[in-house]
Amino acid sequence: MTLLVAFMVFFNRQNPLTDVDLVLMLGPIAAMIACLTMMRRHTRLNAIPGFDNLAGIALLGLLAFVCILLIAKTRIIVGFFGSLPALLVLFLLLYAGFHYALRMIRR
Repeated sequence: MTLLVAFMVFFNRQNPLTDVDLVLMLGPIAAMIACLTMMRRHTRLNAIPGFDNLAGIALLGLLAFVCILLIAKTRIIVGFFGSLPALLVLFLLLYAGFHYALRMIRR
């Protein structure tokens, strides 16, 4: 749901948050925080199989969204009008982020 709201705000330039009741928007987030807090009291979160993979999947989704946003907002006509070192730094940062996210998933 968060990615859907972010997509509508950044790409469609609509604000769906004004049309929805605040309880419907914040209720699932509050329930998730309450569940994780109760789980943390009874067990270590590292002991749950696959729980560390969720952080990697969330990071991978965030990085993919950032890449799509950069592509949508960048005006690429014939070439990249920035400097070559800036393009290389951007590529290396994105590559490092994707590599880290995939490594978190494969653990």
